[in-house]
Amino acid sequence: MLALPRPPQQLGRYEIVERLSAGGMGEVFLARFAGPGGFLKPVALKRIHPHLANDETFLHMLHDEANVTVAIKHPNVVQILEVGSEGGSHFMVLNYVSGETLSKLRRELVRQEMEMPTWLVAWIGAEIASALHAAHEARSLDGEPLDIIHRDVSLGNIMLGDDGRPMLFDFGVAKARQRLAQTNAGELKGKIAYMAPEIFRGAAVDRTVDIFALGVVLYELLTGRSPYQRESELETIAALQVGEVTPPAQVRAEVDECLSAIVMQAMARERCNRFPTAQQVEDALRGWARQRGEPHNAVAAQNWLQEHFASRLQERQALLMRVASRQPLPLQQPSPDLLGSTSATTRTPAPTPLPASWGLQETTAAPSRSQSRWLWVGGAGATVLMVLLGFWLGRSQAPAAAPQVPASSPLITSTSSGTTTEVTSSASAPASSSTTLPSRSALPARNAEPPRSKGAPPSRMAPSPSPRRTPGLHTID
Repeated sequence: MLALPRPPQQLGRYEIVERLSAGGMGEVFLARFAGPGGFLKPVALKRIHPHLANDETFLHMLHDEANVTVAIKHPNVVQILEVGSEGGSHFMVLNYVSGETLSKLRRELVRQEMEMPTWLVAWIGAEIASALHAAHEARSLDGEPLDIIHRDVSLGNIMLGDDGRPMLFDFGVAKARQRLAQTNAGELKGKIAYMAPEIFRGAAVDRTVDIFALGVVLYELLTGRSPYQRESELETIAALQVGEVTPPAQVRAEVDECLSAIVMQAMARERCNRFPTAQQVEDALRGWARQRGEPHNAVAAQNWLQEHFASRLQERQALLMRVASRQPLPLQQPSPDLLGSTSATTRTPAPTPLPASWGLQETTAAPSRSQSRWLWVGGAGATVLMVLLGFWLGRSQAPAAAPQVPASSPLITSTSSGTTTEVTSSASAPASSSTTLPSRSALPARNAEPPRSKGAPPSRMAPSPSPRRTPGLHTID
């Protein structure tokens, strides 16, 4: 994998601690904001990749995501704190959520050959449904409906916080009024395996496409597999249109018929058969948990995480302890989840980029103004002494006699271009009697042929070959 460029130590008033993730549009860092009185707050800082910073399309997408998210007031939606730019970097600042995305959590469950409890799936589904309903009902400051549709509800855009609270984030491709970047006709937004079938038929999207995607998420959490994902995108689209889906209750014995029916109704192929609002999905899931007497709160979810993923929670707690530290933050090794399988990374001197997650790095202090002044005075004094010494030595020595070159001897010099030039010294040139250095014409050429005796045949110096050029390289003659 290509090395990721080194991030800045600071953006705006936020100190960069570590890179959390990177995608095609940008990257997300853990950062901290320190204020007076010991105030300290960890934040997530999302920045557009530097090579995309001048692309208005991506800049508009960043601003659209911030404008859409800030309009949604809900405890299960990651909140936007600030939008800014500095030194050509455009970024937005969000509340930091210490937790795991559902995609990573599911991979870890598969690795440990575990299944997510059905009560936990219902808890996550109800909380995210509540967040989606708040987005669908959001209004502008002047009271106008914003008609927000997330369009990218998936395992990767939902986190389960270490406190047991599910969080919805990434409204980067959300549909809403007054967006700066508009979707072109025929352009798809989101992940194909979570898209409602009518999208591929060119039908207008409404809030039920988010309900469909949430149903797919619940199906994956209950069964450990996707209902529509196939080997290719065309096969996945075909499965969404006509593929048969086995109900979760028939895939996993622990899933009862009532919960299975809720999930199947949420991801019904025809939108008229789905829940019309996310609020009704929330009510159905909470009603199921209440009737079954299942745990349905953040404390129960937190206890489950501590029981099965204690080491992961400790790693994230250690990261927060680094944020709380007032000491300079050291460079970090690359995260396996971010960079995949890579060889060991070692520190290399700047400016070589390092493929790693980075913190703050100490810089060498510049010399003070007084030190710089004395260094300048000392250097100037040494220069004057050297000039005086050279002048005294020049007066004390006799002038060197100019070498005698026969008048008939051509002086042959070779240039870097490979041509040969003959320079004949003038026999009538007057000898210099002053103490100045001999003129250039009286000096032998660097590659001059030594004087030859009378009768000797004239020598001819072959021209030096031209330098051989390598394709793709340029030499200066």
